[in-house]
Amino acid sequence: MVLGLAGNSVSAQEIPLATGVHWTQSPESVKKACLIGIADAFALEAAYEGANPPPDGQSIVPRLARGMKGHTLDTVRENLDKF
Repeated sequence: MVLGLAGNSVSAQEIPLATGVHWTQSPESVKKACLIGIADAFALEAAYEGANPPPDGQSIVPRLARGMKGHTLDTVRENLDKF
């Protein structure tokens, strides 16, 4: 598998800089898909950390979990759109 990936290298020039342009030009469905992907990544990290999450200074996961309480995908999307 490593050998197969070696031929598919990606240069820094091919990775777009996140400026917000993609977000503002994306339809609601794409924005929700992006937020679901982010939420899944954080959920996996939280599950990995288990009952012993690292302190806030070492991980964004505990702060994100506290900050997201009471929010839905729609409220997060709406707040990002306002930002």
